[in-house]
Amino acid sequence: DLEPAPFLAPGGSSLIISPKDGEIKAMASFPTYDPNESIGGYSVDRWNELNDPANDLPMFNRAIQGEYAPGSTFKVFTAHAAWHDDVFGTGRVREADEPIDDPGEYFLQSCRADAEDLETAGGCVFRNAGSKPYENVDLIRSLTVSSDVYYYTIGESIFINPKHPDNSIQDAANLYGLGMQTGIQLPFEQDGYMPTPEKRKERHEESPSIFPNPYWYPGDNVNISVGQGDVLVTPLQLANAYATLANGGVSLAPNIVSYVLERDGTVLKEFGVRVKGQVEIDSDFKNRILSGLMGVTEDEEGTAYWAFNSIATDGAFFPLENFPVAGKTGTAEVRGKADSSLFAAFLPAEDPEYVIVTILEEAGFGSAVAAPMSARVMKRVVEDSVSEALTTENRYAVSAALPLCIEWYLWKESSSLSNLESFTEINSDVFGPSLTPDGNVRVRGIEINCNEVIESLLSPIDELSLLASRG
Repeated sequence: DLEPAPFLAPGGSSLIISPKDGEIKAMASFPTYDPNESIGGYSVDRWNELNDPANDLPMFNRAIQGEYAPGSTFKVFTAHAAWHDDVFGTGRVREADEPIDDPGEYFLQSCRADAEDLETAGGCVFRNAGSKPYENVDLIRSLTVSSDVYYYTIGESIFINPKHPDNSIQDAANLYGLGMQTGIQLPFEQDGYMPTPEKRKERHEESPSIFPNPYWYPGDNVNISVGQGDVLVTPLQLANAYATLANGGVSLAPNIVSYVLERDGTVLKEFGVRVKGQVEIDSDFKNRILSGLMGVTEDEEGTAYWAFNSIATDGAFFPLENFPVAGKTGTAEVRGKADSSLFAAFLPAEDPEYVIVTILEEAGFGSAVAAPMSARVMKRVVEDSVSEALTTENRYAVSAALPLCIEWYLWKESSSLSNLESFTEINSDVFGPSLTPDGNVRVRGIEINCNEVIESLLSPIDELSLLASRG
């Protein structure tokens, strides 16, 4: 079994965006905190707690600040480079539709003069996860089963063949917006990092003690071909790159804000769709990539098949017949830590409305953790079973009503609530929240039903435990 039990992720991010207009549909960062705590200011202790690395930095917005190796989710961009720079069919790289047998490990061509066999080659050998072999691997199947060897071959060939630009893979990734800020209307967004031979040399010249090696080797190209080495992306960058692929090549700046209003409702600024550029994507290439990514969730050998076709794997019985999913799993090695778990997808595959990216730190295989989680989330989205988000006013009202609702619940169970006042409009608006015997609280003109509040509060808790804790 190549997939060990997943770890408990100390942090991560999952987000959903629209590839049609760049709108952020959902964005989550874990661990998190309640922004309402900032009303009135934080105490010094609470501020330190929220920014303490020992608590995994709840105030650190991993969606735009977390920088992660993308792992195999990066393979579509390596494939773009190989297709559009005519790498397929040259040197050791077969034509895109010509299958190879993947033996599970790749021996660098540039090492053959220095090593007699795989055992003495050392850093010359690069392997699939678990050294697993695959038969009949072409471009489509390389994505479905996630053959690393297929991309190792492309990575080395690009570097050693003088007819191919050395930075072909990096240039393709840059076209899709990787290694640069997306332009979302939020502060502190990070750039990620797209390594090149030139950047490595510059780093060495600026800080030779920190970066003692100025050279770029074939193995470096092999590493970046599968989203490893020094490649870093933010979850939002990766989602935006997949959105560009999904919509046919239109690079959009993501919008988390639609417009800015005056107090009276006057529109001060409307953002609308913000087009950053256009990526030329050959239609034959796009069709093959789409087939490969759909195979990830629909083919029994696909790396996310069980995530979308079973609940036994913590996934879901996803309605693929109505909402086909084009996705890619990723498992990224992190020095000194457990692997990061990644999944990137768009759906419906032929006319995408959503892109989802999930990255979970130290969580293990993408197929075992990030993909099942994404399947569960998107199942609720396509089935329209996601609760409507609360407005700022409603969030405040629920927070203000919660203490009274708890008292009401305990009174209802014990019939001993004291000082229960009758509800009146003036009491609620002038003297603060007030409660009626039937469990309604009015806060600033908003009525909160305590039954609904308590039900949501107790869903993960045994009701008897709460009552017992209050004597």
